[in-house]
Amino acid sequence: MRILITGASGLLGQSLYKHFSTHNTLLGLWHNRPDPNIVGMFIDLTNQKEINKAFKEFQPDVCLHAGAVSNPDFCEQNPNFAYQINQKASEYIRDACIIRNTRVVFYSTDYVFDGNKSFYTESDKTCPLQVYGKTKLAAENVFRSVSNSLICRLSLLYGDQHNDRNSFLYDVIEKLVQKRHIYLCDQQIRYPLFCPDVAKITQALIDKRCNGIFHFSGPNSITKYEWGKLIEEKLLGHIGLIHPNPVFESIIKPPRRRALRPKNVCLNTEKLLSFYRTKLKTIDEGSTHIVADFKKTMKE
Repeated sequence: MRILITGASGLLGQSLYKHFSTHNTLLGLWHNRPDPNIVGMFIDLTNQKEINKAFKEFQPDVCLHAGAVSNPDFCEQNPNFAYQINQKASEYIRDACIIRNTRVVFYSTDYVFDGNKSFYTESDKTCPLQVYGKTKLAAENVFRSVSNSLICRLSLLYGDQHNDRNSFLYDVIEKLVQKRHIYLCDQQIRYPLFCPDVAKITQALIDKRCNGIFHFSGPNSITKYEWGKLIEEKLLGHIGLIHPNPVFESIIKPPRRRALRPKNVCLNTEKLLSFYRTKLKTIDEGSTHIVADFKKTMKE
């Protein structure tokens, strides 16, 4: 199978590329920074001609569309750029897929919801609170018109890409190694999802030829403050560098030009479980894996 992956150098894209590289022919596209471990090319996702050229030359059977501007605060401060990458580029990807009958998998976010319900199913009404969620929801609507499309709404992602500065864990580990004090949000509840698990689920749903919207969510709930303490304990022992910061990433009244966050978006995954029942990594298991891998990397 020939698979094209947008955002291939990002946190999710790297995991997708690694997982699907075993038995498939891949082409990774990146729009911000290259990755020497990926066979791919730089592309301007806002340029329709470049996207069409990549599709025409590679002729993919499947497109995994993971390219996005995913930092909510950056999107809030740069709404036009967020619109161009998250929504407009998705329109170009959709058109290219329709022309070649390419199956498309689009990765969305739990931020399409406002967090006011106890849990959300795929059919619940969306209500994003910030530019990021609004542009991702607009992209969802773009792909709903494609008959052989799969839309995956994801909770907070993490992985073992230590060079990814968009990763929450990378930032925390880097500061802990430097013995710096860290102030983390203790209000917002998240459901961290291990990126390699996303790749495995994606393959399972493609193999079963699933279409429509599916919710992906990690098996445990945690705040970033609690998660930071967990990482600190596994990396250095409890030495008191992690502190709660109720103002940072405030979900009630965010500082100027910061995005409003939903307090608790719990994605119901019953639909997914009817197709995929493999156990997902818990926060403790995933954190242990990442800290161990980081220590190994530091020794090499």
